[in-house]
Amino acid sequence: MNTIKFCLKCGHPVGPEDKFCLGCGANIAEMQAQQSAGAAGDQPVQNTMNTQNTQNTVNTQNTQNTFQQPQQPQGFQQPQGQPGAAFQPQQNNFYAAQPQAGFGAPGAAVKKGDSWFAKNLKLIIIIAAALVLCIVGFFVIKHIFFRFQKIDAKDLIKVEFKGIESAGVATAKLNKYPDSVYAADGLTSALDDYGLGNLGGDDDDDDDKNAVSPYFEVGKKLENAFSKAGDAKEARKMRDALLSENAGLKILINGEEGNAKGLKNGDKVTIKLEFNESYLKDNNIKIENAEYEVEAEGLKTGTKVDLFKDVDVKFTGNDGSGYAQLDTENAQPFVRYTFKDTSSNRKLKNGDKMIVVARLRGATLVDESDPTGAAFLEYDGNYYTAEKITEEKEFTVSGLKEMTKVDIFEGIKIEYRYATPYLRAYKVNTDNCPDIVKNGVRFYIETTDILKIGDKIKVKAYPKNSFTEAGNVPDGTPDEDGYYVKEIEVGEDAPAYLTKETAPANSAKFNAFFEAATKDITTKGTDRTYISGFSAGGKITAMAFKETKTYLMENNEASTSSTKAYIAKTYTVTVTTDKGTKTAYGLIQLRNPIIEGGEAKVDMSDDDKPSYTAYIYEKEENVKSRLENLNRNYSLIDVAAAPANTEKPAETTTKAEDKKPEETTTTKAA
Repeated sequence: MNTIKFCLKCGHPVGPEDKFCLGCGANIAEMQAQQSAGAAGDQPVQNTMNTQNTQNTVNTQNTQNTFQQPQQPQGFQQPQGQPGAAFQPQQNNFYAAQPQAGFGAPGAAVKKGDSWFAKNLKLIIIIAAALVLCIVGFFVIKHIFFRFQKIDAKDLIKVEFKGIESAGVATAKLNKYPDSVYAADGLTSALDDYGLGNLGGDDDDDDDKNAVSPYFEVGKKLENAFSKAGDAKEARKMRDALLSENAGLKILINGEEGNAKGLKNGDKVTIKLEFNESYLKDNNIKIENAEYEVEAEGLKTGTKVDLFKDVDVKFTGNDGSGYAQLDTENAQPFVRYTFKDTSSNRKLKNGDKMIVVARLRGATLVDESDPTGAAFLEYDGNYYTAEKITEEKEFTVSGLKEMTKVDIFEGIKIEYRYATPYLRAYKVNTDNCPDIVKNGVRFYIETTDILKIGDKIKVKAYPKNSFTEAGNVPDGTPDEDGYYVKEIEVGEDAPAYLTKETAPANSAKFNAFFEAATKDITTKGTDRTYISGFSAGGKITAMAFKETKTYLMENNEASTSSTKAYIAKTYTVTVTTDKGTKTAYGLIQLRNPIIEGGEAKVDMSDDDKPSYTAYIYEKEENVKSRLENLNRNYSLIDVAAAPANTEKPAETTTKAEDKKPEETTTTKAA
């Protein structure tokens, strides 16, 4: 370890492990030896320097070392390698100068204490310590007194005057971007942490006529505004502190939140910014001039208007069906008028309320944050203003005529589909109702379940406009949807399918339908040689049907089929032709026999004839075979109480085209 602190030749500081002086290249060990020798006898150390090419040799009394010539303006290389290694200067770059007498020169006597640094070391240390204290004191004072970013409140607030003279409105708000802009800037801040903050480009060239406060800016503009911030990240932090709820920024106009109204040009308004001083100081921000005055300017010369001036509502019609109509013939031409709710129009009754909404057309809001607040507009070269861009006014319904009450359910009848035990309500028949009900009321059947005797059917009625406009009102109280409701019970006279129990007493009631079927068969068979598979042997001129038996055929799958049952009769048929007479055997089935109100009904075809199926055979066994086949899907019931047989020839002059007859004379129902 070195015992000297400074080079004895050039005064350069020497480290404890240095082998050569970093200032002049002198050998440290040699200098230590010289210093030791001087201390022993105060004898100067003689140094002899011999120059040969680029090699320099120094001989002393105590040691010999080969070293590189001390650094000259050019050619010196930093000593490297092990202690005592030779220093090799670059070829031809070193010129040895003649030693000069004096400090550090070869041959000069170096005595202990001759170094200026050694003599003045304490002074140097004292000066250095004082300098350090000054630097530390400077930064402490700067941190305490100069760390705050001072911001004038005017630079944070945007004050605007809108409207017309004597009705002007002053608004004040923080002059900043929408919050979404700062959310995006937060993303940029996150990108900065990864060195990607410039992906969005530089916004210094942004020419925004509606520029916000520089302290609420983004990008470079923000960094320029916050001069006390060390970098962009710290500038964003200070801006976000201003925007934080903890900052408590609140603007008062003339001591109140909101706006100042009734202004004219030249009026003064006081703007005051309230804030959380301690929170902002913690974020190195000081707000100055928090209260100041602004003079109103730029207000137009115009007229303050009443939006509902000369607006009226006329009510016409009957009480309960009244109609409201706006009368705006003399109203302001730049105001739009509408009813707030039109759902009750044409259903009005005296005492009801109708609300009218008035709104300035094409107006400019004084305060955009209040979409229903004060506004002004220019119309036909003049300026107009209103305290609210939209206003409402309530009008009471009156003057409607009294209504005549009508029982709209009187005379209605339920029409059914199918019959018990598969009975369903189908529609409402109004044939027996007054014309005003027939034409002015809609009826609906709400009950869709299968019905039985004693069940209730819910019928709903809704009066049309024509019903109420004629001065009528349904007797009763409507439900919340405006429908009048009545329940009708399924009575004993409801349609019922013919059953095993009811067939004996009612089968004769269907004879008229069978007679209509036999006449239709005769008409279709006249002038033909075939009828339902039967060959007459000549052109048929007449047919006489003699009833032999009556059957009830109940469908075993009636619940899933539209055909629930048949009533059938078998016949002996006398067929007269141009060549003689022939006997045949027939079977006729009528579809869906029903008793309703004591009367018989069957399915009818489009030409208002009974829907039937007929079979004509040459042998009676064929009829029995047909019945047996039908018995597979139907329960065949022999109706014992059949009426007496009658034989009545059926004659007709109707001519038909001679063609092969089909088995049925009408289209079978599915």
